[in-house]
Amino acid sequence: MKIVSLRSLGRFAALEAASAAVMLLYPALTGLGYSRRALGDGLRVAGILLLVMGLFRLVNRMGQFDSIRYGFQKYLEVIRTRDYVRSKSKFPSLADYKARHPYQKAYLPFLAAAAVDIALSLLLV
Repeated sequence: MKIVSLRSLGRFAALEAASAAVMLLYPALTGLGYSRRALGDGLRVAGILLLVMGLFRLVNRMGQFDSIRYGFQKYLEVIRTRDYVRSKSKFPSLADYKARHPYQKAYLPFLAAAAVDIALSLLLV
């Protein structure tokens, strides 16, 4: 049984590389200079961004935005179809939409990278 896939490790490495870029750019953009505190602040900003992205994906995977996406697509279908008939619809119900369009994007690499970034930022300060 695999605990961590190579794809997840690749995503984690890419996210950490992006975090390092944010960590190095943050002091330059704010004019604070390169000190331990400024680098820690940059790493914390990167960690918070990754945390927000990971939580957004987690909430999306739990199905909290399915009704909004279904409603918007249904609305567009009604507008674009000249003689709309509900029985001939592509999306007859929300349950059918959820069954056809499951959200499968990974959220754990984002949360893991956020935890690592925030922990390292606390060590730098």
